[in-house]
Amino acid sequence: KSQAVFTRVVGLDNVQVISVAISDHHAVALSQTGGAYTWGANAAGQLGHGPGEDAQVLAPRRVQELRKVRIEAAAAGDTHSAFLAQGGVLYTCGNNARGQCGHSL
Repeated sequence: KSQAVFTRVVGLDNVQVISVAISDHHAVALSQTGGAYTWGANAAGQLGHGPGEDAQVLAPRRVQELRKVRIEAAAAGDTHSAFLAQGGVLYTCGNNARGQCGHSL
């Protein structure tokens, strides 16, 4: 449901957020320590929590696959996400129907 007033995002209380990327259906927050947190729609796997995960995640959840790398930037597309790690390594997840994630079709 829509919020007409500013509301604090629950689940990031102990996280110092330095950057946020938001699409129509999901959001990505990056922490000062390089952690990536995602929430929202996950029908195409755009949250990065793995196959068979919930179709919708209502609170920020750390992306476990990226725990061992420091994420410095992120982008949230309609049904895909991109994460730029320290050293220039790019990770993507979600809908790759048109090759937008850079994975082999």
